[in-house]
Amino acid sequence: MSDRTTIEPRLTAFDTTMIVVSLIIGAGIFRTPSEVASIAGGHTLFWAAWGLGGLVALVGALVFAEIGARRPVAGGYYALMADCYGIDAAFMLNWTNLLVSGVSLAAVTMVAVDYLRPLLIDAGLPAHQPTVLAMVLIGGLYAVNLAGIRAGAVVQNILSGLKVALILGVAVLALLTVPVGDGMLAEPLAEPQGSLLLTLGAAMVPVFFTFGGYHMVTNLGGDVLEPRRNLPLGVVGGVGIVFTLYMLINAAYVEVLGLEGVAASTKVAGDLLRALLGPWGDRVISSLVFLSVIGFMNVAFLHMPRTYLAMARSGVLPPIFARVNTRTQVQDFSLTFYVSTIVISLFFLQDFGKMLDFVMFIDLLALAALASTLFVLRRRGVGDEIRGAYRVPLYPWLPIAFTVCLLAVVSSVFVKDVFVLARYHTLVSLGLLGLGLPLARLARRLSTPDAA
Repeated sequence: MSDRTTIEPRLTAFDTTMIVVSLIIGAGIFRTPSEVASIAGGHTLFWAAWGLGGLVALVGALVFAEIGARRPVAGGYYALMADCYGIDAAFMLNWTNLLVSGVSLAAVTMVAVDYLRPLLIDAGLPAHQPTVLAMVLIGGLYAVNLAGIRAGAVVQNILSGLKVALILGVAVLALLTVPVGDGMLAEPLAEPQGSLLLTLGAAMVPVFFTFGGYHMVTNLGGDVLEPRRNLPLGVVGGVGIVFTLYMLINAAYVEVLGLEGVAASTKVAGDLLRALLGPWGDRVISSLVFLSVIGFMNVAFLHMPRTYLAMARSGVLPPIFARVNTRTQVQDFSLTFYVSTIVISLFFLQDFGKMLDFVMFIDLLALAALASTLFVLRRRGVGDEIRGAYRVPLYPWLPIAFTVCLLAVVSSVFVKDVFVLARYHTLVSLGLLGLGLPLARLARRLSTPDAA
């Protein structure tokens, strides 16, 4: 392994688009429509939540397209905030993500196993214990990504392409085979009481969760060929593909199950496919969710080590985290460390899984902070010298609207307290945020003792 820390770009615009698709599409779209329908209480707010949530995601894509074009950098999620707001602020907004990322991927791996085992049993293959299968999946993805950034990207393109094809196929099948109105036979849900704006804001939280993740492509800014052209194409194209798929699959849910059926379902995608395909529906949904989750896992293996690289460069992690293999363009140590956190989390998932409930507030706050770096980059003139580089339209109003919308949705959850313990989780999140400051100072002292 070389101790070089420079990244040689190897990802194309198509690679970037497929990465964005898998950053967004995990398992959420197969479950969250039920939550949105329950909170919205009617067709108007249900479609408003998905439409506005998708519109906000598209605006966010435009914002991050310009950020990526102006400042393409490895580990951009951390590096951009460190450049614009300082190392302490960047660490405070990022350390919880590092804390729970291994736990999150461990939980996602078990979701993949839950859907893989029935397929193996149906095929007459050994299903093994869930933990053994999880280790096999993690080991396989680790081997692929350790072989090189291109190998990981090729696998990502295949997984993302299959995912898009299956979701599109299911939606089109439902919309073409079910007569119009057949899914609307159930009585509509009663309209919610109280403020419609607060209810809409609360309904948009699971929508934001389902659309979230595209901003993480900034971690791969240093890996993209011609980033000032290909990053905007990848971000906007990826979000546009996902928005289209989400609206189509939601239309299929409502058409087949009715809005009341969507709200009552605990596995809305499974219920949809069973209604369409009978016994084969379980196999199709298992395959679809498995591919979606594996794609989500692989893309985390691609981008998370770049965050370690940026943090090591700023002195809050030891230099070994920034070492890049010049042949494969992989941070061998960082990737191995990240995979180790996932494996360790597998054995403590019951104890640590609830930590994920406490980071939603910080995630949205960090997303708003990352979007606001555009104002700093423009004020400093970063990237102004590049002719023809992408610029977000209607500046500064679109970036302002995007940031305000994120903060408004978080506030609506706290005010309405629509979820169980939502206010408690928000207050704990603020405590975790504050704890990041002394941890940042300590990390710098431990990583660079001479400078301290």
